[in-house]
Amino acid sequence: MAHLGLSLNSQDAAPSVGRARRGGAKAQAPVISDSACEAFIGALVNAFEEKPAAFLAQRGRIALDVADDRSVTVRFGDSKAPLQWGADTEAELRLVTRQAVLRQILDGTVDAEAELTSGALRLEGDIELLVPLFQLLERGRSMLSVRMGR
Repeated sequence: MAHLGLSLNSQDAAPSVGRARRGGAKAQAPVISDSACEAFIGALVNAFEEKPAAFLAQRGRIALDVADDRSVTVRFGDSKAPLQWGADTEAELRLVTRQAVLRQILDGTVDAEAELTSGALRLEGDIELLVPLFQLLERGRSMLSVRMGR
């Protein structure tokens, strides 16, 4: 099975998609800045390369709106444009937060209950889409899903 080849060309370019070379070579997301949103994209790029079938089998869009950083939309099942800069207003789930909270989500240390209660983390729409996202990121039943009773 061919792997999705994803990369970020520059800080202002949209995430791009291609096929990885035959022989198992995989694309790696370059480190561009200290942006939590770009760290999230880097984690997804690696997950897409490792588990393309899991990503392509899912459907739905998650708009990640990071108030003090950039926004990006994850488009499950879309091999041509799995990521797009900006928060898609038609996404089935919108996750609104700040860089600090996103970093905690990425490293597994988020206290989701406290962040949700304080308003530092807002979820709008189909929260069931968090399950495939965290499975793709190898979090399985993440602290976020456990604290939300999922």
